[in-house]
Amino acid sequence: MKKEKKILVITADAILQSRLTRSLECRGFRVSNARSYEDELWEAIEDVAPDLIIVDPVVPGLQGVVSSVSIRRWCQAPILILSAADAGDNKVRQLDLHSPDLLTKPFDIDELISKLGLILS
Repeated sequence: MKKEKKILVITADAILQSRLTRSLECRGFRVSNARSYEDELWEAIEDVAPDLIIVDPVVPGLQGVVSSVSIRRWCQAPILILSAADAGDNKVRQLDLHSPDLLTKPFDIDELISKLGLILS
């Protein structure tokens, strides 16, 4: 029996969180969520032991570049950063700082699922 992959979604955007959770669960992933850096992130990483973490850098107390470095200290799971289309140089910094996987918003859910498949294989 194939193990269900666990994904931790970190975003303060309730609509994005709901859509990602629904879409990923429909495709067989087990999804957990965290909305804020201080309150939930470290507990979620410990409790879930995710196979992959999706980070929307627009989270209170969390900046995308800092987040991948901070998360990496606690967890070695791959990190997929959701980046705004106008992020500019921030993309390069994210790629340089241990977060090689980036998806620009807005994105198609099939594009996300395809990217997750590549990362998790």
